[in-house]
Amino acid sequence: MIPTTPARFVHTPFTPWKRPRVESLSGTKAVWHTLWSESYSNPRYAELVPRLTRLFFAPIRQRRGALGRLDGGIVRRTHLIQRRTLRWYHENGLQLLLTPDPSQARLFRGPVVVDLDDPQHTPLEEAALRAPNIRHTVVTTPLIAHYVQASNPAVDVTVIPQGVDLERVTHARSLDVRRDLLSRLDLPFDTVIVGYHAPFICASGEPSVQETSIRTFQIDVLLQAVQRLWADGLSFVVLLVGEPSQELRALAHRERRLSLSGYVDRDRLFDWVGCFDIGAYPRTVDFEGRESVKLLEYMACSAAIVAMSTSETEVLNATSAGYVAADQEEFRRGLHRLIEDRAARRELGECGRQFVSSRDWRSLAASYDAIVNGVAETL
Repeated sequence: MIPTTPARFVHTPFTPWKRPRVESLSGTKAVWHTLWSESYSNPRYAELVPRLTRLFFAPIRQRRGALGRLDGGIVRRTHLIQRRTLRWYHENGLQLLLTPDPSQARLFRGPVVVDLDDPQHTPLEEAALRAPNIRHTVVTTPLIAHYVQASNPAVDVTVIPQGVDLERVTHARSLDVRRDLLSRLDLPFDTVIVGYHAPFICASGEPSVQETSIRTFQIDVLLQAVQRLWADGLSFVVLLVGEPSQELRALAHRERRLSLSGYVDRDRLFDWVGCFDIGAYPRTVDFEGRESVKLLEYMACSAAIVAMSTSETEVLNATSAGYVAADQEEFRRGLHRLIEDRAARRELGECGRQFVSSRDWRSLAASYDAIVNGVAETL
């Protein structure tokens, strides 16, 4: 995943002694120095954090595939190297650390701002949040704010929600992608497209994808629903945007109405998501108060949404941007209605687009800058 603003300097696990030129640090007050995956990173850290005006964005490169697992293992086991690198930045004028990992605070000599959008709710994390040098914690939802304050009542906490790059949505080539897709299938341009996107997409029954962490990428609810709807005679296409598992590749080979884009970098993501008439959110794992960027991306593209009920999808009820299903049957019925009801799709899509209009990363970066600059000015 390429950051919207390129990194000022990229570290690598195998050359930890390499440093940026000292003069390149001019004008910055804070440093970001954590692992950065070339195949997937949190959109918040790709599209919001690099926009901060006084931040020296210096991630540690994590390559794709097996090499990436090696990179990650080295970084997670070499805290001494991270400590030395952070000390070098501190000694050369970057006296503030911005990090998504509260445990990194103990490696830094100066004050720390933590961005906690994916809390793990573990005793180790709660202890890390109590580090005395953490000055401020930024979170994405009030529920995460309550969790942080319970862990460390002394720290300042601010909610800066998730966002989306609305300019990139505006300039997306989604009409061209839609035209090409439906032309290949010999279907009319107005054929309904039900879509889902994730870095990796799979089903639960596959032997190669049984790790607990993979559950977030399983789309069984969606697959079972669309197969029943196709059997009922409904005409629509399913578009999966992301790296598909072997089982999904085999299914798409048998079922031409299931289309696979393969992995798509974020700079082209909205070319594909912009094709969705209906954005599906079949995830059943509940992340206890996190906010989903995926849902905001659907809204930005004016897609109506059908989602399983989790704490992340409560926003759909509050914004009238989609249907929230209590179980698989409700999910299927929600899809059925929206596939057949264009007016309902339009109404939900307009509500979502209106809600997300205040969530552009640029405006959120201004609020974030105020926090980072405020802490930096006390040094």
